[in-house]
Amino acid sequence: MITISGRPLDRLESVLRSWEGTPRMAGQRVKGGGADCAGFVVGVMEEMVGSKMEHPPLLDAFQVRSTAEKAFREYFDAFPTEILKGEEVEPGDIILVGRQNIGKEHILFVGNGALWHCGHKGVSKTGTALQGNMRVKKILRYKDKGDW
Repeated sequence: MITISGRPLDRLESVLRSWEGTPRMAGQRVKGGGADCAGFVVGVMEEMVGSKMEHPPLLDAFQVRSTAEKAFREYFDAFPTEILKGEEVEPGDIILVGRQNIGKEHILFVGNGALWHCGHKGVSKTGTALQGNMRVKKILRYKDKGDW
């Protein structure tokens, strides 16, 4: 189970709720139109930070060892982020998860007291427990959440 601490971020929660119900569409990041898990996270970050990634990396780029370094570099350039350890997070953090002995398979966004993701049924709010055999692989924290 993920532990969420830190102060609630009202603006972030409003943005996350505005994505709720967006259907799942591979390679997309259009609020209300379609998104995959990576597109959803990038779309929320673009809205929160106020800048756009021209060619955001798809989830596949994070999953494959040979392309993961480049994908993370592109993401970190667009949204200066630090990598955290453990399973304690705060609103605004991003969690990459996967099964044991497998790479990163899914990305979730931490909201106020719950996780958000774009699963098979689209963007929705979940609890704090990871599904199935998923484990935390990486936690990313944006360095400047000052006005969130």
